[in-house]
Amino acid sequence: MTAIIGLVASVVPWNARTRSSKAKKVVCRASNDEDWRSFRARLIKKEQQGNLTSAPASSDAFPDSVSSTGASSSSSSSSSAAAAAAGWAHPVPHPEPGSLLLAHPIMFGQSQTYFSRAVILLFEHGVEGSAGLILNKPTKFELGTIGGAESLLPEFASSVLHLGGDVGMDTLHLVHRVKDLSQGSREIMPGLYLGGFDRAKEAIADGKASVDDFRWFTRYSGWGPGQLERECDRGVWFTVAASRDVCFSPQDMESGTAMWHSILELIGGEHAQLSQAVKEPNVTRGKDTPESSSTSPRVGGEDGDDDGDDEENNPRERGYDSGREIE
Repeated sequence: MTAIIGLVASVVPWNARTRSSKAKKVVCRASNDEDWRSFRARLIKKEQQGNLTSAPASSDAFPDSVSSTGASSSSSSSSSAAAAAAGWAHPVPHPEPGSLLLAHPIMFGQSQTYFSRAVILLFEHGVEGSAGLILNKPTKFELGTIGGAESLLPEFASSVLHLGGDVGMDTLHLVHRVKDLSQGSREIMPGLYLGGFDRAKEAIADGKASVDDFRWFTRYSGWGPGQLERECDRGVWFTVAASRDVCFSPQDMESGTAMWHSILELIGGEHAQLSQAVKEPNVTRGKDTPESSSTSPRVGGEDGDDDGDDEENNPRERGYDSGREIE
């Protein structure tokens, strides 16, 4: 049990590690209609499998799911099997627009608990800061029960409102997978879009989309210049690239943690082991956890708090044009 508990602290996000080995050259051809993220995912899996020869770009010749062991992680659990059937996920060394942040399980136990085992979709990342939406924190509210959302009714009256973060009080954000809703929205990754409020109801009426193609969020998560990079360097977040279907997977409406587990299990290897260790009922933070280990992430920010938050650059009211004010 001690070894399992130690795994919780010892699995360190890719960008927090020291890597000295030289990368091997891998040859892989992309098809004309393949986006670069899917191509990179195939390239990574090919490298993990140790097969350095060229391979056709068809999905039949190269499975979509990406595992850090080169083997499918679909047997880990039923939730990860469902995710693996629909897409892929793998670690990336740095945050990038359209990537996911997965909170390290020993983080956010005392403060900012809404980030505990959070899965955050980054829709903005650059020199001026970063912004994203927590994908797996559904609230008990529906759009039909809140003030200011009357223009979205009755089509979206039963749509669940998700907590997107702690910035931008009284703002509403929309993430969807409707390509025809180009007006007023922008693409976060191939097939996944942000915004498009004005045509959302129209898409439902025209039969071009269903209510399940839309996710609604209040507030968002924000970081100042360089803040997210510093948190990643401390091991606060796992940085992950994932396919649209993984990001838009069915929601666990109870706690939301199923999505966090399924992505780690889809990645496979030590990430899947970490997910399993966290599921153990006797694994609790602060009990026999070797936080002093040289391989464990540094817990908290510069001030020693466990939330990983750098208050000096925390953009409490940073202005991003992705949302709409709720009056």
